[in-house]
Amino acid sequence: VKIEPTWDVIGMVGTGSPWISYLGTGGIRVAHRVGGGWQSELAEANPHSVMRTAIAVDHNGVPHVAYYDLDTLELRHVARNGPAWSGEAVAWVYNWLWNPSYTVAATSIAIDPAGRPAIAYYTFAAMDLHLARWGGSAGTDQTIDAGGDAGLGCSLAFDPTGAPAVSYFA
Repeated sequence: VKIEPTWDVIGMVGTGSPWISYLGTGGIRVAHRVGGGWQSELAEANPHSVMRTAIAVDHNGVPHVAYYDLDTLELRHVARNGPAWSGEAVAWVYNWLWNPSYTVAATSIAIDPAGRPAIAYYTFAAMDLHLARWGGSAGTDQTIDAGGDAGLGCSLAFDPTGAPAVSYFA
């Protein structure tokens, strides 16, 4: 699949079918391998300025995408619910520089063993690493490392007990 130049991320389904997320025509798009070709679909319309998409596919084959919207200053999560997609703001990231390109620089999404999405992200403004988790009825957003410029290149995963593990540059 040919995509526009942006930061693209790949996720895999248990069957080995690859998925990618990217900013494309009309907004946030995902594409997945079907037979010998690729099928692309619109996950969330109209974000014009996006920083770093990330994708994960849960054990039911449902794709989840995380991205930072530079226009609204929101870290967002979108997931397919049947044939439709739904999205929500996960966190509003304060931008003390008032320059959206310096707000969230890295995101990583993973699905915990209970099927709940979590997003690790790095903020330029505070120069630290956060973990936003969905607990079923409410979410949490915690600072993982505030050691000064920690969190670029973050990658999130869960162990079988549901404990998060995040690798990143410190």
